[in-house]
Amino acid sequence: METKIENPHLLTPSSPINNPAAPQATGVSFLIQLFNGNLPIGYIGLDSSDTYCVFVDDISKAAKFSQYIYAGVSYYMTKGYYLSISSNAYVRLHNWHNACSWTFEDNKLLCDYNKQYLSLYSTDDNANLYAWDANDYTILSVKQV
Repeated sequence: METKIENPHLLTPSSPINNPAAPQATGVSFLIQLFNGNLPIGYIGLDSSDTYCVFVDDISKAAKFSQYIYAGVSYYMTKGYYLSISSNAYVRLHNWHNACSWTFEDNKLLCDYNKQYLSLYSTDDNANLYAWDANDYTILSVKQV
């Protein structure tokens, strides 16, 4: 099921594309563990192209993230690219100019761009992760480990 975001461009006054200076790293690396309610189910990993974020249940396949602070908001980077979303709300990696900021809120990860929580539609759907909290999507709880 594809969900279209009205405006796929990340052009707000505080977005990185309008303020190209690089963010500052916090110096801490971590994994993002995923939960369905209180039940640990896996981690954020990457697909075979290292472009899209997917659910993985094997810790050895989990992506290692670093937090970067810019203009008072948090960005998350792995493998030299920043956590962002596609126009269909897939969670993916982008360069700095297309990065989205994210907020850890009530044990959930909120995409500041579309104001939607990290979710999973199905492990049969290539285990893609989304920033979309419609009825058919499972909103995931998260924890930095």
